[in-house]
Formats: sequence, C-alpha cells, structure tokens
Amino acid sequence: MRADKPLIPAYNVVIVTLDSHAAGPAARIAPRLAVDFPGLTVSVHACAEWAGDPSALAAAKSALAEADMVITNLIFLEEHINAILPDLQAARARVDAFVGLIADKSIVSLTKMGDLDMSRPASGAMALLKKLKPQPKKSSTSGE
Repeated sequence: MRADKPLIPAYNVVIVTLDSHAAGPAARIAPRLAVDFPGLTVSVHACAEWAGDPSALAAAKSALAEADMVITNLIFLEEHINAILPDLQAARARVDAFVGLIADKSIVSLTKMGDLDMSRPASGAMALLKKLKPQPKKSSTSGE
C-alpha cells in the first residue's frame, strides 16, 4: 500500500427482507453512494428465497456475521423468523445500528440506534404516554 493513499475501511450494510423488492434500488444507488462512502457495500437478502435455495439462507447468515449495520423489514412468517432470528440477535450485539421495520415483534425489539434501544422497557415520556393511551374496553358478552 502506498503511504499517500488513505486506508478506507469497508462498511457492510445488510438488508434482510421478505422478497427481493429492495435489491433493485440498492443496486441503483450503490455507485452513487460509493462516491461519498468508499468501501460501502449493501447486500439484500430475501427470506422468500430461502425455502427453494438453502444457499440463499447461508448467504444471508454469512452477510450478517460480517455486517456493520443491519436493516430488516417485512419478516412475519414463523419459518423465516425461526431460520434467521439467532443470527439477527448475534449481529445486533456487535453492529453499529440495527433497524427492525414492519416486522414481527421479536425482530422490531432488536432495533438499536445510538440511545434508542427497543429491547429496553419504556421509560420517561414514552412510559407516561403508554399509561395515558386508552385501553380497549372488554366486552361483557361472550358472543354466544
């Protein structure tokens, strides 16, 4: 390596989602992001591909093991959750940020970004707002 060229560390963003709808936009934006963020890689892994292609699940798990940031969304099916949840939990413990969007509660609760940690119980203003939220009324009839 030449002394006048700065070392640019690799930064891996891994997206795990239901299907490959995010692959196209990620591929289109990658060249523009590379200009401002050299070393950045974005990979998209679709849960819908895992049943028909076990290597797709293995690739997702491998990417999560090397991730610096994880974004998940649209993961609701039990078979998808069971297949990847341990790997998501392991990644969350060491990544810079983990974002769980529109997904099963077990995945959304893994969200952490800076001081935001969705695995912690609500406190402060959020706890107060939850107490003030109207509770659904229980029906006095059994519906029979």
